Amino acid sequence: MQAESAHRAAREWDDLFTLHTWAPKLEKTPGRVEVREFPDLVPEGAKSGEDPVRWCRHVVERVKEITRISPGATVGVLLRRKIYMPRLLAMLADAGIDAAEEGGSPLTQAPAVAAVLSLLQMAEHPGDTLSAFHAASTALGELVGLSGSITPGSVEAVAREIRARITRDGLASFVESCARWLIPATNAMNQTRLRQLVECAVAYDRRGGIGVRGFIELVDATKRPAGVPARVRVMTIHAAKGLEFDAVLVPELDQKIPARPPEVVYSRNSIKGPITAISVYANKSHQEASPELLELVTEREARETREALCLLYVAMTRARRYLELIVKQVKPAAQEKSDEPERFTLGKLVRARLTAPGCEGPLLAASGEAAWQSGLAEDGPSEDRSTAPEPREVVVGLARAGPLARVTASDHAEEAVDGSVEGRAALDGLVPVLDRRQEEVEAITVDAVERESRRRMARGLGTAVHACLERYEWLDVQPPPSDDDLRDVLAGLALPFELEVDHVIATVRKVLGHEHVRRLLMCETYARAAGDSVELRRELAGVLRPPAQGDIDRQTRARVDRVVITRRGGSIDQVEIIDWKTDGISSPSVVDAATEAARAEVYMGQMHAYRNLVASALGVDPARVHARLVMVASGRILEA
Repeated sequence: MQAESAHRAAREWDDLFTLHTWAPKLEKTPGRVEVREFPDLVPEGAKSGEDPVRWCRHVVERVKEITRISPGATVGVLLRRKIYMPRLLAMLADAGIDAAEEGGSPLTQAPAVAAVLSLLQMAEHPGDTLSAFHAASTALGELVGLSGSITPGSVEAVAREIRARITRDGLASFVESCARWLIPATNAMNQTRLRQLVECAVAYDRRGGIGVRGFIELVDATKRPAGVPARVRVMTIHAAKGLEFDAVLVPELDQKIPARPPEVVYSRNSIKGPITAISVYANKSHQEASPELLELVTEREARETREALCLLYVAMTRARRYLELIVKQVKPAAQEKSDEPERFTLGKLVRARLTAPGCEGPLLAASGEAAWQSGLAEDGPSEDRSTAPEPREVVVGLARAGPLARVTASDHAEEAVDGSVEGRAALDGLVPVLDRRQEEVEAITVDAVERESRRRMARGLGTAVHACLERYEWLDVQPPPSDDDLRDVLAGLALPFELEVDHVIATVRKVLGHEHVRRLLMCETYARAAGDSVELRRELAGVLRPPAQGDIDRQTRARVDRVVITRRGGSIDQVEIIDWKTDGISSPSVVDAATEAARAEVYMGQMHAYRNLVASALGVDPARVHARLVMVASGRILEA
């Protein structure tokens, strides 16, 4: 990008910017901003280009220093691109830093999960020597009899037994047995990942998944939140919108803008206006020959600059206490290519505006209190996951492996004293018999996972249905949302991965197939007299207070699904509350009217509170507020 057009766009952006000041309550809160540089990514004598390993290593060192200064601080590492994110997360883990990717990270990042998948891969393909070696090198090798020398014959025998077990008992049962064997020897993060692996296996079996290969591919593509709070989170700047961290690290400021030439360039009269001109992108010589094309390219460059500045603004305003901007070391003028036009980068902007001329690193500029962490909780993560957990003794036995043997759970289970844990006669009954007092092991049984999975599916389906129904306004005034519209709504929700979008949409269409339900979504239903005006409010929020005023701890936030206000002569005549209830929606059985009425009775107190909430918000007599429950599972409407 030519510097001239970038500078012009930056000045325009600056003219529109409103000066920010801190909130009064934060006036005495310590804070600090630093601009640091890291050495040129290209070692002397090397070919030009980025060295992602050195770049990631430098970021890891800075994160280590921040967490050393303030162990209790939350840290956000905000990137412009995802390309280096997996490598950075892996290197943070190698450094003993618990870091999570926003939106969840792959289950396979957990060593325990990777070990189970290697064992499954070996069972599917006994000739995969890499998977066999990996499985044999973990505690699972002891479980299946591969902890000694590995030969093609022994691998084939174990693989055959595992396939037979999966065929007989199901994949979930086998995965559970592996997880129960590993979980006493792993840290909290791996325990969480193992539970999630069993959840995947249960869902895979329930949906009729065929083949171990398909399950491995499913797990490879599955991202889940770690469950264990991570102090360090790595994400793109876009994903960080709306979030805050005690400390923010912005290390990717020197990417060229734009990173690569576009396929097409276009022009608009306004930001959201229609396209008024468009052309295939052409090189510099063609641009100079065509003023119209040059204008399109210049407009795109300006647009890219404004978007980059907006991203920088988002990144900088995520920090509560400490902000660190990392820029690339400036090359000596002799090393710059004189035939290339100057390219705009956020790093150059930061260096030009926030650092003194001629200043050299690593600390280029600083502002604020050095003790920015003052007042933050000093307690670090609940455990140091950079070291292995202390071995603890558990009772383990194999169903057909003779008497119980007492072993020590560590990274590799020790051989049983009486030699009964050996060879692979035990594969027919792999499930270890563990001390029932171990709550963390009990929580990973297939039955427990299935119960939790059903609850999660029911919650997810209820959330999805509510979100879809919220998109409906008046069926007699405007067209209802299309299936694509509803898919867009569901795409923004964190739903269980096994929940099928088409099933959610079919459920919504089914309840709206009842004419009496459709009538509730028609404006004419509420305009009972000429001149009546009808107003719709959706997801009305408020606070439900207990009868005892001042009992702050018992206050509950609430959202009312749908409130219809009918005005007559300018004043409120009546108010209708419509609340969608998804009880029993995930059950395939038909719910009878008596059972549903009993369920609705449970909500009478809630609906009474809703009436008072709406009456208070609108300033009307509660007697004018009426409430109805719509039971989505059956389409019945119950007066509350």
